[in-house]
Amino acid sequence: MTYEMTIVKLEGFTHQYGLDVVQHLNEVINRLSLCNHDLEQIGKGVNGYVSHAIHGTTEDDYTWFGRLYFNRRGARVAVLFPWHQDFDHPVTRMDRSINIYASEKMPEKDIEGLAEELGLQATLYRNIWEIC
Repeated sequence: MTYEMTIVKLEGFTHQYGLDVVQHLNEVINRLSLCNHDLEQIGKGVNGYVSHAIHGTTEDDYTWFGRLYFNRRGARVAVLFPWHQDFDHPVTRMDRSINIYASEKMPEKDIEGLAEELGLQATLYRNIWEIC
């Protein structure tokens, strides 16, 4: 699968992580149909102190679908989720890749770990929701 990664600034964050860090999370989220309430619950599954926000824009004026904010190792980490409205794309309906930012540079393995946790929680959440 291919997802376009837009390198763009997010106010208050100094470091953006590349596509290699979020590729698996892109694939997991692309398979699910999530609302912002779902994103919030998935974030809480990773860490109960997550902050969730709807929309928000990056420096390129793209308005994101939803955002999760985590505190990790003294840094603030933002995970931005795109809209799923590109219905003509042959591989994914996601407008672009999920973007992850940190308020200071962190080891990629820490960010990859967060992305993996989010992917796992998204899968678990969706499986539980479908059972109910």
